[in-house]
Amino acid sequence: MAQRLPFLPMEIILDIIQCLAPPNPDEILPPTDERAKTALSFTRVCQATYITATRLLRQHCMYIDSNAKACALARCLALPPPSFLNKDGAQPTLTRVEKLFLAPFTTLKTSEEELSELMVRLENDSFDNSQGSDTTSNTSDVLPSSLNDLPTVMAVRDILLAVAPTLRRLTIDMPLRSLYPEDDHQGVRPILRQGFEALSNLEEFSSIRDELFLRMDGEDDLPVWSLHWPKLRRLCLYNVYLEDILMHHLTRPQHLEVAIFPRADVDSPLTQFDIKQEWLSALGQSGHAVNSLHRQPSNRPTGITIVLANWAPLQPVFSARLRSRWAELDPDNLVRILLADAIQPRAQVDGDVNPIELTQEFIMQHALAGTLWEEGPMGLREAPFEQD
Repeated sequence: MAQRLPFLPMEIILDIIQCLAPPNPDEILPPTDERAKTALSFTRVCQATYITATRLLRQHCMYIDSNAKACALARCLALPPPSFLNKDGAQPTLTRVEKLFLAPFTTLKTSEEELSELMVRLENDSFDNSQGSDTTSNTSDVLPSSLNDLPTVMAVRDILLAVAPTLRRLTIDMPLRSLYPEDDHQGVRPILRQGFEALSNLEEFSSIRDELFLRMDGEDDLPVWSLHWPKLRRLCLYNVYLEDILMHHLTRPQHLEVAIFPRADVDSPLTQFDIKQEWLSALGQSGHAVNSLHRQPSNRPTGITIVLANWAPLQPVFSARLRSRWAELDPDNLVRILLADAIQPRAQVDGDVNPIELTQEFIMQHALAGTLWEEGPMGLREAPFEQD
């Protein structure tokens, strides 16, 4: 007589599936994570496990890192849910996504000659080579852009439109600077912008590679996050140009609490840049005139936390004059200026450091782990000043 296998009640099996969820409710698991693999396997067992497992996948495994995955997800989102999910009126469809990681544009392979030509161009156009600075110059005529991929761009737009009603947190790694408006012969940039403009419920956004460069033909295009995301609370933009107009854009989202700027650029030395003056001026609270179309006075609260992230040796030590200046402007320290030091992996301590890659990886890891906005895990510290 064959031995009967032990029987587990379905309630216990469902509890096991739920235990796969990471402790941090904001964490996004990559497809290589064993918990993600296990949850995917449970979607193929039976209807009962399918519902619980797909809920976990929606909550913690929306990690899209290739054009093939983006196109597949867009197709799935367009399909009606399985009929058995209509029981009791419940429809846990895939479109009810709250957090998402998007990196669908595959990097194109290039020859050594093309890479050499690109490096020469970037070296000539860089803001400050001695600081390992990023570049915003147009490289699309040197190398082909992976952004120039119409099917993937349309898939990204369709994904964003489908999940817009529920999407709360979004992290992207896209080469938006690799294709400038004048070189966009397929019109992919307006398609992308349409998708991002739909995210009216977004609360947290992180761009790993640039400042969400979705400018169209006009130089004065308002940033998507400033114009279309009224619920925005937390914002992370890579290599932004810290100018007065940026500060005015920051005042538009009335609920913005934290802005993280990895490897930010300014015209003058960052150590001399009066961030608090620029912010208060943008709010119309410093006596400066605010009268242009994009610079209307703001009624939002004064308080905000601004974080500058970079490799530690490149972090600013602010001028001593700013210490007294900021104490006068902001005696209650409502505008907090903090630093986040990108940590060099132990395996690379004795090797050369690429501040760009190091900082981007630092932001990426914390964004996916759900700790980007937490002072402890990020190791945030008060901005230092020179000694008088």
